[in-house]
Amino acid sequence: MSRGRRRAAPDPNLEAFTAAWRTLGQHPLFRPMMSLRAGGFARGGARAELVAVGRLGSARAIARVSAFGQIRASRGHRLGVDAWTWVLAHCLLHLGFGHAAGARAWDDPVDRAVACVAVARFQRALKLGGEPLPLPAELPSGDEEALRRRWRDNGVPPELADCGTGGLGPDLEPRGRRDGEREGRRDGPHLPDWSGAFAVGLAASATAAVDVAGGARLSLTDPGAPRPPWELALGWFLSSSPLLGALAARFTLVADAELARGWDISIAAVSPSAAEIYVNPLRRLPVEQWRFVLAHEMLHAALRHGDRVGARDPYLWNVAADHVVNGWLVEMAVGEMPEGALYDPRLAGLSADEVYDRIVDDARRARRLATLRGTGVGDVLGEPLPWTGRKPGYGVDLDAYYRREAVAPTHSRGNDASRSTERGAFAAGRSALTTGVPLTDRHSSRSAIPPQGAQTIMAFTCHAARRRTATSSKEHRGKTALPMIYYCLTAGALAYVLAHGVGLNAGTLGLALVLAALAAAAALAWRRRPAPGSASAGPTSTPAP
Repeated sequence: MSRGRRRAAPDPNLEAFTAAWRTLGQHPLFRPMMSLRAGGFARGGARAELVAVGRLGSARAIARVSAFGQIRASRGHRLGVDAWTWVLAHCLLHLGFGHAAGARAWDDPVDRAVACVAVARFQRALKLGGEPLPLPAELPSGDEEALRRRWRDNGVPPELADCGTGGLGPDLEPRGRRDGEREGRRDGPHLPDWSGAFAVGLAASATAAVDVAGGARLSLTDPGAPRPPWELALGWFLSSSPLLGALAARFTLVADAELARGWDISIAAVSPSAAEIYVNPLRRLPVEQWRFVLAHEMLHAALRHGDRVGARDPYLWNVAADHVVNGWLVEMAVGEMPEGALYDPRLAGLSADEVYDRIVDDARRARRLATLRGTGVGDVLGEPLPWTGRKPGYGVDLDAYYRREAVAPTHSRGNDASRSTERGAFAAGRSALTTGVPLTDRHSSRSAIPPQGAQTIMAFTCHAARRRTATSSKEHRGKTALPMIYYCLTAGALAYVLAHGVGLNAGTLGLALVLAALAAAAALAWRRRPAPGSASAGPTSTPAP
């Protein structure tokens, strides 16, 4: 045996305490609170240490936290990792719930019990650690104010009187109390924004939970691999773009370098029949440009450009459709157009048929243009590419799906309300826009006009009519009823024309003009009707005496 001083054996309690604190530091819910900087001090975040029993003032106290985030745990309690995790999380949640702001009132047993019950319920919901205290199997429900009023009248239940980590005393030390160190002198007089840091942690925890459900992380504390930019772009559509979010939810992203190289995919291509977008993972594009690329491919599929080629040259038709789709995306400011994408402001407002008629006259130059797939090859694929990760059952009712999600409003709750009650957000307009002929006229090769234009016209005109009615005086409000119908009928006719992509030909334009003329004539006759009580209004009845 060595003559030197024997090495001290590791303390299992200290190891469990350290492991629990490290676990909470990796949890997205608490990470912002531990890295918080307050008042320019480097140690502004929460911190924890094991101290002697006498430092807490009570042998039953397990841990207490100061308003500045200093957690002191008693060495007299020997707990496992799960129990220490519960204790430390309990103290941190007191800070996150804003209980530190009222630390001076913690001498009141009712306030202490209410705060600890609120924190313990949250811990049970999130399954944070194991409870070292004999808490009831069912904790009382209700918000903190309701519990406070009830317990001031009836008293705190005995089993909840000491349900915190402070034992017979409070869990949170009042600000300014001396307990070994003067917190105010070391950290400054201002409390850190624990509630703000906790809100950031809640958002990060929700994102991490979605990653766990999707397989991107093994657990909430698993850092996980960074998501590639094309997946971030797809997630942006689901969370921030109602118009394209429903389409994005249907598509599968296939990022396979071997597949992209074998099929000459420079940036991206789409298979409408399989609802798959193939991206080249070797292309380094920022997230904003990937948004543009994915929206480009989704609109190709939604507008069924691959099925509408007819007797045209497939590649030149793809080039023409690219000009139209890119023009829409630039106008709607969806992402950032990547360098080399097909876009010509002189072609703004033209249909894909009209663009095709222009470029076919100079086919030699047009064939040198590159789609997102590459030069000489279209990015709209007729058949899905072979890859091993495809799920069975693709290609079912895709035409109906693309048409419904491209034309109908994409707020699911509004859709559900309008389906179930025929009311809700613009239910009547929704019915007019989602019935009738398909998105592209089967008897004409003209391109469909963006369906969001129809919804915009309909919503704007109806809003203007409602505003006009609401701002009219009471005696003139009746005269605005038919003008409002005039606005709505005109908007409905134009929206029908735009949504069904039949073009403003003589028949459809005539329908809109006839409806507008009839409504205008009725409105004019209503305005010119004699006022009640006038000489031309005819005899009026008088009440009996």
